[in-house]
Amino acid sequence: MSKPFVVLSMNGGLIQDAFSTDPTIQLIIVDWDTADSDTELDELVEVTDARGGSNRAFVGVQPTKPFEEIAGTDTQAALHRAGLTYDSG
Repeated sequence: MSKPFVVLSMNGGLIQDAFSTDPTIQLIIVDWDTADSDTELDELVEVTDARGGSNRAFVGVQPTKPFEEIAGTDTQAALHRAGLTYDSG
């Protein structure tokens, strides 16, 4: 059996889709690019760095789709064009 994997599809710096061969995988995103974020978001946290400075990060769970749903998408076409092969079973 091959190792489980996740394929992330991004556009404009944002994750559009996540496909996983393992339905039990939880994908957690930590995004430090929060300059334009809504400060009222529950997922936005303040983090103190090693120098005592403060940074904001968006931390959230990204749902994954069953890998079979990648069929016929632009993401599948890009993987094929890049010469990447995959086995979901």
